[in-house]
Amino acid sequence: MSERGIAGKRLIIRSYSEKAPNYTTFVDTHPGFRELREKIKGMLSPSSGARVLDLGAGTCHHGLSFSTHGCEVLCLDISKEMLKTAQQKAADVHVIVGDIEKLPIKDKSVDVAICVNALRYVDAKVFIEETKRVLKPGGEMLLVDGDKDRVRAARLNKTIKKHELERMFLEKGLARVYSCEELKDLLESHGCLVEATEHFRIYFLLKASV
Repeated sequence: MSERGIAGKRLIIRSYSEKAPNYTTFVDTHPGFRELREKIKGMLSPSSGARVLDLGAGTCHHGLSFSTHGCEVLCLDISKEMLKTAQQKAADVHVIVGDIEKLPIKDKSVDVAICVNALRYVDAKVFIEETKRVLKPGGEMLLVDGDKDRVRAARLNKTIKKHELERMFLEKGLARVYSCEELKDLLESHGCLVEATEHFRIYFLLKASV
């Protein structure tokens, strides 16, 4: 990994670790995030006992919504502090400190993988390859992030840059905002079957199987 990539990951760890104490309150109570969480649940229907992996989970607010369906939920994040907060919310949650570009998870061991607002911080090609590796044949992944085309159309670039973390990453060239079409093409080029796409506000939700 390049020095630039290492610096970016250190910045993520530091920034999100500092946010951890208040982050869960914000995402759990914000109306927009609540609606997004329901959209995500509506696009996936893992069976009881399925293993669901929340990548770049933070405090695991999306992954934990599947625990009520009888799923085994694994929350993986690069920030230990964010995962500590996740454990405070649900003592039985399985947390894994790790990098979503180099998953410490066995091949073909996961039924469903979700990644919400973390793809922007990594190399999407590497991420897709790693996620494919850990998914079982027929397994599903759901990618959610800000759609580049919608961000531009809504003229939100300046708004996004007002957020300290996003501004630092954009200015340092450490973050990339993809369009839904770019991710769709990338998934298909890696042999994934894109099953559904949906938009919610500025976000795309893209479901694919392997």
